[in-house]
Amino acid sequence: MAGWLVVLLVALALPALAYLDPGSGNLIAQLLAGCVAAVVFSWNALKARVTGLFGGQKEGASPETSEVDAEQEPSADELSQS
Repeated sequence: MAGWLVVLLVALALPALAYLDPGSGNLIAQLLAGCVAAVVFSWNALKARVTGLFGGQKEGASPETSEVDAEQEPSADELSQS
């Protein structure tokens, strides 16, 4: 079935009337890489905004601890500065 499709497409092919030089491949690759980078950056920025809007945890913070922990003992640096 696929073989007949290929034969049909080759038999009905029309001239493209266009020229792609070797630099066109680089241009297309750069365009795709830029689009992918833009989508990734935008997705991460949107995710951070939505998470911040709903009061999500900061990066690296575990759900068991809050930003201000009253039971936390002072560190050695804090004790030496006192």
